[in-house]
Amino acid sequence: MKKKYIIISIIFIILLAVDMLTKYFFTDVYDLVIIKNVVSFYYKENTGASFSMLEGHTYLLTILSSLLIIAIVLFDIFHKSKNKLYTISFALILSGAIGNLIDRIVFGYVRDFIRLDFVNFAIFNIADSCLTIGAILFCVYIVFFTQTKKSTSKAS
Repeated sequence: MKKKYIIISIIFIILLAVDMLTKYFFTDVYDLVIIKNVVSFYYKENTGASFSMLEGHTYLLTILSSLLIIAIVLFDIFHKSKNKLYTISFALILSGAIGNLIDRIVFGYVRDFIRLDFVNFAIFNIADSCLTIGAILFCVYIVFFTQTKKSTSKAS
């Protein structure tokens, strides 16, 4: 079990550092083309959640984010999975949630900067990517790597 938490810690620290550093370096960057018509950096302050839902409700989102973090940590404590996919998904979700929570607490908004130019999509950041990828991997883990106990009730 120690190995699992070492892996989570390493992934968490690296991703949180990358998230914080990129948010710092790309603050006040507007229309920096990375790949023409594909991706660019465009700084935006987001006071909402995904796709600006609950915009302007920073306190509520801070509380909800904190509760989410507590819930996933408690889930991990009681779940005790040694599956690598689970471990990676947990580390991604935790680092993304904490990365955006830090922004909400420190700045009152989340710093977004990655813009996909080939599709009309919300501007996002590394933490958002971690949350999304982590959630997808967690769903794959649930669907393919957990066993459900089937009811063995007999028909009367």
